[in-house]
Amino acid sequence: MNLVRLNRRDLQAPLERLGWEIRQADLDFSKGSVKLVLQRDTLEVTFFADQIHKPMLERSEISLISDREGRSRVDRLSTRFLGRTRFEDAQEALRGLCQYLVDNGKPKVLTAQDLHNLLEVL
Repeated sequence: MNLVRLNRRDLQAPLERLGWEIRQADLDFSKGSVKLVLQRDTLEVTFFADQIHKPMLERSEISLISDREGRSRVDRLSTRFLGRTRFEDAQEALRGLCQYLVDNGKPKVLTAQDLHNLLEVL
């Protein structure tokens, strides 16, 4: 398998400015696929593109729920699906990802076009 971990430092700098953290960044040359999982606070966004399927962006909200069971406290993660968007091609998908990250990131740090320009060279 030709799975390559993308250089997080190259990706992380512009994303950190917007408040996003990389949870997963994989590039698989054998399948021609890219998968990015990014998180900001409780929002998680997954970007996936390969040679077979249309590129896709999924959005979820993740929260920690604490319950009491007798004297014990039980923590569990809850995931709420917020939506999925499919794109016609990789360029349109990258623009959609950048727009979502800017719209849901720290305000007035980068424009979607600035972020697109930074990520496109990778």
